Amino acid sequence: MAEVAPPIRKVFDDIRCAITGMKVKEYPTTAGKLGLRFDGQQVVLTYNSYKRGWLDTRAELGTTLRWFRFQPTHNKPNQYWAVKLTPDKVQSIYQAHREEILAALCAAHGVVASTPAREVPPSGENSASHHFQPSPAMPAPTVGPETVQQCFLSVYQCTLCPNCARQFPELDSSFPPQPGFVGARYHAASPRIMLLAQNPGHASRAAHSPNEARMYDLWKKASETRTDEDFGKCMAFLREFMESWPIIEKARLRERFALSLDDVVYTNILKCKTRENKQPSAGIYKTCLQQTTCRQIEVLSPAYLLCFGKAVFEEVEPVAAKLGIRCNWILHPSGQHYRPTEQQERVSLVAADLADIRRTR
Repeated sequence: MAEVAPPIRKVFDDIRCAITGMKVKEYPTTAGKLGLRFDGQQVVLTYNSYKRGWLDTRAELGTTLRWFRFQPTHNKPNQYWAVKLTPDKVQSIYQAHREEILAALCAAHGVVASTPAREVPPSGENSASHHFQPSPAMPAPTVGPETVQQCFLSVYQCTLCPNCARQFPELDSSFPPQPGFVGARYHAASPRIMLLAQNPGHASRAAHSPNEARMYDLWKKASETRTDEDFGKCMAFLREFMESWPIIEKARLRERFALSLDDVVYTNILKCKTRENKQPSAGIYKTCLQQTTCRQIEVLSPAYLLCFGKAVFEEVEPVAAKLGIRCNWILHPSGQHYRPTEQQERVSLVAADLADIRRTR
């Protein structure tokens, strides 16, 4: 039977020593599997539970332990969240955020961390030579984690649109908000990439009208039933419909960045259309960003934000910096007022960014 990787053992042992009542759970019938639990309670962290390389947690801890970037599992999103990480990556995240992670685990179970707790040296280092300086502890969130499905459906059901329409006359409130799209392989992608555009446009091709009607029908049904099946049908239809969108066609994602729609998230900062595709005012732009898009970014936890247009980048970059997410932009694919060499320069910068991220993962 394969042994548990030493970096995982060190992390789990450190948590066990630091938190009173925490136990290490062995899985003798599953190679390389280890878990943590409190006395009489279910496992709170498990490594290699689905297949080698997976770190799992309960759904209510998925957002609280945000440093690991857990995502809802495809089969039981309301029960378990998971992320695929190497043992060394788990250890490095734990070293960088040890005190916050311990505080979050303690808060979830109403216990107090033991003091002092021993530190975890990185692989290959002696504990006496490692001087880890933990960052200040942060309070655990007071609300439970929000799934991607819940987040997107709440955007579709946004109740702020009538108020926004009165305040911002350019807003076309005759259409529901468009929450966006999540690719089927997004949560397993490395790196996870979110595409951000400005706002939904009015249909420019005859075939778009019936397809848009179908899209809104699917969103409506998903919001009423709130089932995984109907949400999945909505995403599957969007996957096909988006192939014909001018912004997606002209972005040439596969050719330029080796990206498929299956691997990315696509959304707009502003979720509603504007009348005659008018430029949104700064006020409504910021309102929607703060009320909806920021929450989507936090729930989806991308590693990289690719913005369509500098204006989008300038709005979202402060949010990305605060969350520690890399961010860059290309010229809007549908724009007509720039030289081709300008777009190529931006594409080259983004391609270099993505290559750098892929090398380090």
